Amino acid sequence: MGNGYYDSSVDAVEVNNAFIKSDFTDHQGFVSALDVPAGNYELYPVFGNPLSKPIQVPYVKFTVTAGEGIYLGEYFMDRSCSIFRDHGTFRDRAERDLAFVREKNPGLANIVFKTHIAEHFDGYVVGGPDSK
Repeated sequence: MGNGYYDSSVDAVEVNNAFIKSDFTDHQGFVSALDVPAGNYELYPVFGNPLSKPIQVPYVKFTVTAGEGIYLGEYFMDRSCSIFRDHGTFRDRAERDLAFVREKNPGLANIVFKTHIAEHFDGYVVGGPDSK
């Protein structure tokens, strides 16, 4: 687990919400973009149940460079969240997703995006409040 888990946060991006209109016609999902300062970052999944405690938390490190964008991929959950495990993987859908981002945000048309698809970003395990 990274050193800064829950210590500070830049932003949260919702990935599993059936109440938000999907950006796609073939599955529930949406494209998110964040504007963050240049620097080194770690991305963690967060389970939204206040009665659960993270036991194993995968993360991915990446660097944002001034004037460039970084594409982390589509976080795809092959099944809905369960109470004990969240199963998802990052997939490279850059062509589709970046076209969508540029269509909705014309100011990003000239931004160069690097691709950094997270590998081994599964295995998030939670337990009850008394878990060790």
